[in-house]
Amino acid sequence: MHVLTLENIAKSYSDKTLFDDINFSINDTDKIGLIGVNGTGKSTLLKIIAGVEYPDTGQILTMKNIRIGYLSQSPDFDLDATVIEQVFQGDSDILQLVRDYETVTEDLEKTPDDKTLIDKQLDLMNKMNAKNAWELESQVKMVLTKLGVHDFKAKIGTLSGGQKKGWPWPKPLSPHVIFLFSMNQQTTWTMKP
Repeated sequence: MHVLTLENIAKSYSDKTLFDDINFSINDTDKIGLIGVNGTGKSTLLKIIAGVEYPDTGQILTMKNIRIGYLSQSPDFDLDATVIEQVFQGDSDILQLVRDYETVTEDLEKTPDDKTLIDKQLDLMNKMNAKNAWELESQVKMVLTKLGVHDFKAKIGTLSGGQKKGWPWPKPLSPHVIFLFSMNQQTTWTMKP
């Protein structure tokens, strides 16, 4: 099933044509790598697909309920945010639920006998169960650990440059997102329906 289709996409800057008459579709199970030398328009194509930039001509069609998230080569970080806060930024219900759970859990560590917080955590745990949010949280923490980030409460500002730039922070997490990653040394386009 096509989740994204590009029709007759073209883009130029001044007298330099980056691409002309691009046509392709992406299926829900595709995993695609976009490879090319510097200056050939890889990042520009990803930005156009994400709606960050606009093509000179052509159109992009997406399946209903698909949201496209773009992670730039130089992402903006909130240096005062924790690792887990940075990862779970976004506006989907499940992300808000995970953020709320993480906040209440952290508050409970400071005041473990607070009855109101205990009740709130129990309510959030039930909601996490109902939305299967534990799997998302677990997967994110597993990826962070494999990338050398073990302290999820560490402030972004305390991470090394390699930890901040070495991988695309999964900011636009959502159940139906196409992830577009634009990296410095290589550009990779990864699909997750």
